[in-house]
Amino acid sequence: MEAPQGRPRRRVGLPVTAPSAVPAGETFRVPPPAQSIPGVQGTLPLPVGRPVRVTRPLPEEAAILTQLGWKPGDAIPVDMAKHIAAASKDAQAEVSDPARIPLPVPPDTPPVTMPPPIDLGALPPASREALRAVVADANVPGPAATMQMGQGVAEAMQAAAHPTLDVVDDRKPPLAADTPAADTAGGTTETTECPHCGWDLHMADAFPITETDKRNFLQAMLGGVPFQKLYDLLGGQLQITFRTLRPAEVDLVYKQVYVDRQRGEILFDRDFYEKMARYRMATQLVDFRTPEMIHDFPPTLTEEDWGKMPEGEDTIVKYAYDEALKTVLKTESILRLVAATEANFNRLVAKLEAHADDPSFWEATRPGT
Repeated sequence: MEAPQGRPRRRVGLPVTAPSAVPAGETFRVPPPAQSIPGVQGTLPLPVGRPVRVTRPLPEEAAILTQLGWKPGDAIPVDMAKHIAAASKDAQAEVSDPARIPLPVPPDTPPVTMPPPIDLGALPPASREALRAVVADANVPGPAATMQMGQGVAEAMQAAAHPTLDVVDDRKPPLAADTPAADTAGGTTETTECPHCGWDLHMADAFPITETDKRNFLQAMLGGVPFQKLYDLLGGQLQITFRTLRPAEVDLVYKQVYVDRQRGEILFDRDFYEKMARYRMATQLVDFRTPEMIHDFPPTLTEEDWGKMPEGEDTIVKYAYDEALKTVLKTESILRLVAATEANFNRLVAKLEAHADDPSFWEATRPGT
């Protein structure tokens, strides 16, 4: 339908706006024309050099941008195609320019062809000797290498490469306890080392077992009572007697140590065993004698011997340990001395128990001897 004459034509549905007023003396400024962007189809009315946010690139564009680390939603400059072309050209120039990346050999060098192997025996004698000399010179370091290695290093390397010494195992085979060692003169010699642990039999035993120890231990074992031993210390000025513990008393020691750990007084394993050793030391004391005093400890860890425990004490073991510290173990030196002697007593008991199945060990303690 044609519009009436004299009236402007307009599209239906689009509002008609009045032209904006232009101040007097100024002309209407028209926007600059859009510039074409290499690599991008269409014309974008945006100035060149400013980043734009591409939401729906073409598949070809997306493939190139993805190789460069682009992700959907990232802003890119509108002249990205120019930068990509420049980077590609620069990379090709870098690869093709020998001055920028020197090659080990010229590019037109033909591949190396290895000659066929030749048997050393087929060569003339002079050639064989020349090759052997070359190999020997390659294995032996020269003077410069010898100076850098230091004194004696080159000689050690040569000795290792050409050993001249034969290592011979001259150790003697282990002998049984009742087998004497053979003598080169035709006789026999005594065994000098223990065949089980290697202990030198000529060394004195640190904890010798006397006949009195055997007899007292045997009587205590057969009588069902704790074994006791008296130790003379400090030139006879101090005498301490220790005893073995009963099973119920050993259980009380463990119980008290676990109570201490639950209470937070023991934090590490070494503290656990240290506290146990001290409790055993206090409970194994029988008497403590000096020229000025004599202190006897109760023979058992029961309330019949120790009396009613005070309020707040855990077990009789704890009370016995505190009582020993108050009465006899008053200094650090005395504490260490008593602890070392008690450890020797327990080692003696362990050795006596280990010989329980050795008939010859108890030969001198038979009844009537």
